[in-house]
Amino acid sequence: ASCGIEHHISRPHTHEQQGAVERCHRHIVDTALILLAHAHMPLSYWNHAFPTAVYLINRLPTSVLLGKSPFEVMFGFKPLFSHLRVFGCLCFSTILDDS
Repeated sequence: ASCGIEHHISRPHTHEQQGAVERCHRHIVDTALILLAHAHMPLSYWNHAFPTAVYLINRLPTSVLLGKSPFEVMFGFKPLFSHLRVFGCLCFSTILDDS
């Protein structure tokens, strides 16, 4: 409660009461699928795309929070973006031999 989290109970098997959760889930799924499609990666990489989607969604500003991100509301400061890289970008491993 001190962080602004509220506990709501809904009746089971009532689609109308599950709307917000289903929209949130759909947003995560859509974002992950877009990441995979944009990177031309197969669906077998979904286990990397979905956590990345949630990570990004939590750092993007939203109109529901008046232009703030969920991260900013939770921790009180804006998230840093300098560590982010392109999802699915090509990389090469180089092994340097000192001999």
